[in-house]
Amino acid sequence: MKMAIIFLVTFFLLLVDTIEQIQPYLIISYIFGLFLGVTGYTLYTCFGPSSKQLRDPFEEHEN
Repeated sequence: MKMAIIFLVTFFLLLVDTIEQIQPYLIISYIFGLFLGVTGYTLYTCFGPSSKQLRDPFEEHEN
């Protein structure tokens, strides 16, 4: 996750030379990429191979 954020920030900074030259499509694509990255990581955590290690507190206290 940290590598994805570092990559996105680096990519964004390489595209923009100065703060005055920021184009709206760059900001939109940056936010969209960040959203997709966080969503993908969340889905991978919930349903991926490591999901077997997650515990369900509601199931534990079901008596």
